[in-house]
Amino acid sequence: MMAGTIQDITSRRAVEDELRQAQKLESLGRLAGGIAHDFNNLLTVINGYGEMLLGELQDEDPRRESAAEICKAGERAAELTRQLLTFSRKQIVEPEPLDLNRLIGDNLDMLRRLVGEDIEVETRLDTPLGRVVADPGQMHQVLMNLVVNARDAMPRGGRLTIATSNSDVEESDPRRRPGAAPGHYVSLSVADTGIGIAAEAREHIFDPFFTTRGKGAGTGLGLATVYGIVQQTGGSISFHSESGRGTTFLIHLPRTEAAVSDRRETAPSSAHLRGTETVLVVEDQEPVRKLAVQMLSRCGYRILEAAQGDEALLLAACHAGPIHLLLTDVVMPRMTGRELAEHLTATRPAMKVLYMSGYAEDVIASRGLLDPGLLYIAKPFSSEVLALKVREALGSTPEPAPARVLVVDDESGVRTLFQKVLADAGYAVLLAEDGHQALKMVRAQRFDLVLTDLAMPEREGIKIIRSMRQAQPDLKIVVMARAFDGGFLKIARRLKANSTLAKPVTPEQLISTVRGVLAPDAVNGGRRVG
Repeated sequence: MMAGTIQDITSRRAVEDELRQAQKLESLGRLAGGIAHDFNNLLTVINGYGEMLLGELQDEDPRRESAAEICKAGERAAELTRQLLTFSRKQIVEPEPLDLNRLIGDNLDMLRRLVGEDIEVETRLDTPLGRVVADPGQMHQVLMNLVVNARDAMPRGGRLTIATSNSDVEESDPRRRPGAAPGHYVSLSVADTGIGIAAEAREHIFDPFFTTRGKGAGTGLGLATVYGIVQQTGGSISFHSESGRGTTFLIHLPRTEAAVSDRRETAPSSAHLRGTETVLVVEDQEPVRKLAVQMLSRCGYRILEAAQGDEALLLAACHAGPIHLLLTDVVMPRMTGRELAEHLTATRPAMKVLYMSGYAEDVIASRGLLDPGLLYIAKPFSSEVLALKVREALGSTPEPAPARVLVVDDESGVRTLFQKVLADAGYAVLLAEDGHQALKMVRAQRFDLVLTDLAMPEREGIKIIRSMRQAQPDLKIVVMARAFDGGFLKIARRLKANSTLAKPVTPEQLISTVRGVLAPDAVNGGRRVG
């Protein structure tokens, strides 16, 4: 007589496989997160300057092709970093209620072109289909990676089937896939009639850098990335394959009752990416800081820059005008970006904050960055993406352009002082050292106001008032002279100067007079209104 027990360990093995896969990704994820910060800082500089250089070169310039190749290589490197962070589940995501049927429908024409004419594409989309909460960009990447994988498995053509359905998984369901907890799901399957996956390759199919393609034909991150995205979204993925009889990948994502947003992204015009607000840029890596400053300056913003938090606090304390936006790195020496923002918003509550970082999600999460409502831009970023994020932070309507003031005085110290006082008040200030130079500038470009000394050599101040009035009849003019030169001020009034100032002039008197003269056209500091 012999006694024994038989136990089905299929589910236990499935759990063990899931654990081993998670451990692999966690180990590589720590490595990826460690190198991401420095690598992304480097790529921000390489890609940013490459993009600006490419934009400055004409089509016929022989250097344009070389610049374009630099940009392409930089973007491929950035995409590789994103994939490393994605499959390790450390990528920053922006999940929202999503309709997979709409995602597939919006991309169907592109997918047909991608696989080629010798592959038939069939869709079986269940309706009505539940929604899932996922990052749209990541789910697009999942669909693309699975379709590309299926295409490569059908070198002689075949059929690709993309299907969706609602599914309910019960605890006792014998069809329950490994890793799928009981609950309500939306299922996405991608099936091909290709060569299938060899038996010896199946246990490694989701491993990072594992590929059955030839040397140089792929990174081996496609399915590992899909696996990481699905896990990060709270779902599960499995597959069934037989050599010579095709492969089916099946994804279960938790179902939600939340409504899908109906907004459609439209590319903003270049004018909507510009602005005139003041932005304080704080970044301890000088090349990255200089690049961000240059990108935003080209969009019309007025820039203040600091290398660290304490320097930024001092700069803000000395700045008399408004600071509309703080653009700060998250991880910096002595003071984090979050701590800096808390200090500054205590005294400037209207100031907006936009964080930037090249670190992985778990690193910046530990610094409190991922709280709801905080705005964030990941490195590396292009000038267009930065401009979009800055406008998102500031609001869609840019601040009115600053009033333009021309300061004319033969004393350099006076010119420099007045420039600083007026610029801090929000005006765009240009300088001229004599009347002849000032007149040339007024004839070449428009100004809202000219602030001119009257008693300059050869009494140029008197001469240029008449000439400026002829060049710009609506130009506002404020005349300055020393208190004992009262006769000059009387002449200025007869010449219909809008106001006069007796030297020495205090900063308060200067600002008050300029604002008073410009009041019909500009209020709220140095901004044009109306």
